[in-house]
Amino acid sequence: HRDLHSFPTRRSSDLLKGLTEYAKKVAASDGGATLTDKPSAELAFIAVGTDEVGQLGHAFQHMVRELASREQRLKRAREEMEGLNQTLEQRVAERSAAAEQRALELARANQQLEQEITERKQAEAELVQERSLLHALMDNIPDSIYFKDSSSRFSRINKALAARLGCLSGPTEALRSEEHTSELQSLRH
Repeated sequence: HRDLHSFPTRRSSDLLKGLTEYAKKVAASDGGATLTDKPSAELAFIAVGTDEVGQLGHAFQHMVRELASREQRLKRAREEMEGLNQTLEQRVAERSAAAEQRALELARANQQLEQEITERKQAEAELVQERSLLHALMDNIPDSIYFKDSSSRFSRINKALAARLGCLSGPTEALRSEEHTSELQSLRH
């Protein structure tokens, strides 16, 4: 008599122990081996009945399936994220390399511009020196010197020619003065 009453309790106790053991396995697993979409034979045995323990087993099976599904989605998301990270790292590396290449090109261009500026300054200094020598020559040579433009107009005369024309104020004034301009036109070409 006593054995008949203890049978449901012992069955419930055994089923709960089985459920507890399975729960420990699930909790200890990394999700790969224990959690699957198909319930294990252990869990199927527990979820046989329609009583409270059976309902608990069914609920536990459903929870295990949901956990397995979530872990699979999480695993796929991680893999996708890793792939995206690799792609991003590759793009960053490519852009960094392109930026470094551009920086080198800019540095070379800057160096070339600095060289051109140095050469231009040197050429300008030489030109200033040549002009200074030309002015000294034009101002001090005793011979008459003049320059004409493409329309045969006098564009410049030296001091000696201005003095020969009687313009003591200098070559610039001689070129502006109509009196001296007509005298200049009378010179032989």
